[in-house]
Amino acid sequence: MSPQRSILLGLLALGFLAALAAPAAADDRYGVIGVTNRTNITVNFRYKVGDGKWVNTRIAPGAKLWYSHEYTKINERRSPNFYVSFDSDLRRGKDFKTEFKLERRAARGQSYDYGKKYAFVYDGGDRNFITLTAID
Repeated sequence: MSPQRSILLGLLALGFLAALAAPAAADDRYGVIGVTNRTNITVNFRYKVGDGKWVNTRIAPGAKLWYSHEYTKINERRSPNFYVSFDSDLRRGKDFKTEFKLERRAARGQSYDYGKKYAFVYDGGDRNFITLTAID
C-alpha cells in the first residue's frame, strides 16, 4: 500500500471516529415557555394560546410553571402565539391591565428548564407594581 493511500485511509478512519464521538443534535419537538414568580406575593394572571379563550391561573412566590406546544413535525419551530395578562398595579382600588406576548424556545422536552424563561418581578423595585420580564 502506498504511503499516500495509508495516510488517506488513516484520515478517513479518524474522521469516522470523530463523527461517532460527536454528540448527536437533539430533535426539537416542542415550543416551551417557563414562568417563575420572583415577588413575595401570589400573582393572579391569565393566559391564552392563539385565538383561544383566556384561562385564569395564579403563581405562588418562588413557584415555576411551564407551557408547551407540541410541533406537528420535528424541528418545526412554529407555535401559536402565547399571551399573558395581569394587573400590574398592586394598590387597592387601582387596576392597570398589562398584556404581553411571550416567545417560546424550541426544545426536545417539556419542562420549565427547557423553556424561554420569564419572571414576575417588582417593577423598578417598587412593591406597588409588578411586571413580567425575560430572564434568559
